[in-house]
Amino acid sequence: MTDFRAEDAGKALSVIAEKLHLAGILTQEGRSALSDESKNIIRQKRSRSWSVEIKPARPISFARVKDKDGNDIQLNLISKIKVAQLDEHHPPFESLDIALEMFDRAGDPIGRWHVDRANAGQSGPSYHLQFGGHARGHRATDFPVKEPRWCHPPMEIALLCEVVSANFFEALWKKHLRDDPAWCKSIQLFQQLCFEAYAKIFADCLRVGQSTALGSMWGDRWVRKPKK
Repeated sequence: MTDFRAEDAGKALSVIAEKLHLAGILTQEGRSALSDESKNIIRQKRSRSWSVEIKPARPISFARVKDKDGNDIQLNLISKIKVAQLDEHHPPFESLDIALEMFDRAGDPIGRWHVDRANAGQSGPSYHLQFGGHARGHRATDFPVKEPRWCHPPMEIALLCEVVSANFFEALWKKHLRDDPAWCKSIQLFQQLCFEAYAKIFADCLRVGQSTALGSMWGDRWVRKPKK
């Protein structure tokens, strides 16, 4: 079971914020939002549980990118996460909802992806990737179909920042981040936090064979049991 402390996670996130800013990947506002959240986590000190909230009104905003037609696209990251390292058989999240939102120059939403932990009774894998969802102030543009929910390991803001960097800023990521020791060390902390329990149950599914991996990871099967 992972055993990370809030202050260690916050310090690692602070490194990530600074590296992204120096690489030219974050806006100044995005850097401030990420740096301030790292300070909030550090203040939770030696706790093995902590909260992360990046609100839509103050997202982690990335530098503008272009779509295939040369139009400006704004990328924003928002999240609401509660970390609780309680059970070695489950990723350490009491709740998890993290989203990448895309807007055109006029501020209208053009795409949204989110990774979250399924609510009680919700259909789908316990941890999943999903297209759509609600962009604040744009309820009329919600994608009308909620499925599919793709089986996907949990992620938090550091790991999603890496995904955005590698996909939308590949040249900068390769030049400044991919092999940078401080960047890699910081990302690796969050990899362990998110992937350790997930990788174990996935490996067990491959060995045991009583069900499929998807069947074992479905929300009604992979349920954290309350402590007696």
